[in-house]
Amino acid sequence: MMGAGPRRCLAVALLLLAAACSGSTSSAEAAASPTRRARPSVEVSGPVQGGAGQANAAVQDLATSGYTELEYFFGGTAAGYVGARGANGIWRAREGETAGFRSRMIVRRPEDPARFSGTVVLEWLNVTIGRDTDPSWGYSAAEIVREGHAWVGVSAQQTGVRALVGADPQRYRSLDHPGDRYSFDIFTNAGRALTRHDGAAPLGGLEPRTLVAVGLSQSASFIIAYIDGVQALTGLFDAFLVHSPAQPSPIRRDLDQPTLVFITETELTRFGYAAARQPDTDSVRTWEVAGAAHADAWLLDQTGGGYAVSCPGHLNDGPHRQVLRAALHQLVDWAKTGETPPVASPIELATKPGNGRLTVIARDEHGNALGGIRTPYVDVPVSALSGEPVAGAPPICQSFGTTTPFDEATLARLYPDHDSYVEAYTASTEAVVAAGFILRPDADELIATAEQSAIGASVE
Repeated sequence: MMGAGPRRCLAVALLLLAAACSGSTSSAEAAASPTRRARPSVEVSGPVQGGAGQANAAVQDLATSGYTELEYFFGGTAAGYVGARGANGIWRAREGETAGFRSRMIVRRPEDPARFSGTVVLEWLNVTIGRDTDPSWGYSAAEIVREGHAWVGVSAQQTGVRALVGADPQRYRSLDHPGDRYSFDIFTNAGRALTRHDGAAPLGGLEPRTLVAVGLSQSASFIIAYIDGVQALTGLFDAFLVHSPAQPSPIRRDLDQPTLVFITETELTRFGYAAARQPDTDSVRTWEVAGAAHADAWLLDQTGGGYAVSCPGHLNDGPHRQVLRAALHQLVDWAKTGETPPVASPIELATKPGNGRLTVIARDEHGNALGGIRTPYVDVPVSALSGEPVAGAPPICQSFGTTTPFDEATLARLYPDHDSYVEAYTASTEAVVAAGFILRPDADELIATAEQSAIGASVE
């Protein structure tokens, strides 16, 4: 998750991504056949026990939702991918040298097989802070659980595996990662292990029908590289959710598998995505969310990150989670039925991106973005929401955005009484539900929060 560590962590992660996708080859790799090698079943062991306990255990009470959480080790042989990448986003990847590996996966699934939807969401765990985190799960867990999906978190990168071994050698000493060049195939092996494995069964006998790959921030950049080069070789995944990518890269548009790109204000401005926008196609759909930031106060509070206390001002508390859950819902439907998600208008810009120019978002008189996916957060506002940090904020806070609450005079002018506020808020919420960008359960929570608020209430 970008912003949960110094900015240099992201820079290192992106350098690793560049190296992992490098077109340079050794003599052995240059001679490698572009055809896929025959693959044996993946070796799986577990559930893992011992040591200090499972790293990255869910903060949610899964048992009350009828879910279980178990950890497994998986291993075998992984290929490093090589080949040149074109400006059109197509990475002409081919298998190069191979190396042995042993990594781990976390499996959260319905305890009752009858509840299983058939969909498995595989998250490329994020290592920006130097260890594994699961931010996409954090934002989308409510949707995953209510739909009965399974979720699998994969330690795909060397940084995450080394951190596990260093923190708890008693539990994780057997893990071994040969380097991020092999991370794409390690991720593939995690997906393959769900149905083709020797040893333990990670899904406990559940039969997956739809595999969705997801990653946030630098993990999203790895997912883009997977789409652009590896998916054509493996054909493993049925859909991709590119969640707030930290590095703008073109996404190839000639694959059949649907891809939904989720973009907040932060990616447009700080990460340069505005200059890399692509038109929607039959296989790629982009949602830009007004008022949302790369990461926000809600995620940090829910996941116990503890970083918010170090940041000046109020961190962004916009509609990231609600729209992300709708994005996952729409993407799964797209993969299963072929019905495409709704088209979203782009966020309006006040400056033309590119040529080193600073991208500036066009804003209304309240300071909220124009265009993009509209929610009551920005259409019936009580604050100005931005993906930009407070001026002078330390690097740890650069991706959390800001919330600037309106003063009492502004609130009184906008909402002369509580009923008018709730009526406007409810109408805005119903409109975004009808448009397909927020789901009914989340909308009901939003409306209930508005009803319980003191906005517009007279003060005695």
